[in-house]
Amino acid sequence: MVKNPDITIVLTKMPWCSHCNDFLEIYNNINSRIKHNKLLKNKKVITEEYNMEQEEAKFAEKYKDYMSKIDGYPTLFIFVRNDNKIHGETIDHTVIKQPQSQPSKKNMKKLIDDATDMFISKMESKYKSVIDEKKDEYVNVESGAKEGTKEGAMSGGGVVKCGGGGVVKCGSGGGGGGGGEDYEHKYRKYKTKYLNLLSNI
Repeated sequence: MVKNPDITIVLTKMPWCSHCNDFLEIYNNINSRIKHNKLLKNKKVITEEYNMEQEEAKFAEKYKDYMSKIDGYPTLFIFVRNDNKIHGETIDHTVIKQPQSQPSKKNMKKLIDDATDMFISKMESKYKSVIDEKKDEYVNVESGAKEGTKEGAMSGGGVVKCGGGGVVKCGSGGGGGGGGEDYEHKYRKYKTKYLNLLSNI
């Protein structure tokens, strides 16, 4: 296990979420592609994955202040270590470009690599913004305690909500993966479960 990673990428997902399953090909490709990024190739990078149907309590125990930022799936977080403090925020996922015809294995690998490189570029931008700007709001991931401004990680800034523009998540208007009333029912169910869980922490 990597101690004191420079960057931690956290994926929250649901087993019924088609967009989560699609993103897994990119997510599982991060460690093999990051060596091509000049800035991040020498950084300690780890990934964590949470099936929120079974591991919601586990996620909440470690990332209590980030539960309220999950408004759709997949939701990803990036945590950057700077001066022994950790800054965390959401990061948009990328999608694999869909070809007009069935691609060969070689071409499919290139499409996955391209989408992974795009996600790693987003990681680089987030990393640079924290290191260069020396942001003063951090979260102690081990205890879930906030440091810095009072609003902290509970503000919900930067997350793309279901039905919003930009990034397609399960339940959003972008199509596919359990939208409409079925998603709304599941979302309310897990939101209620989250609130009950939060009250007991």
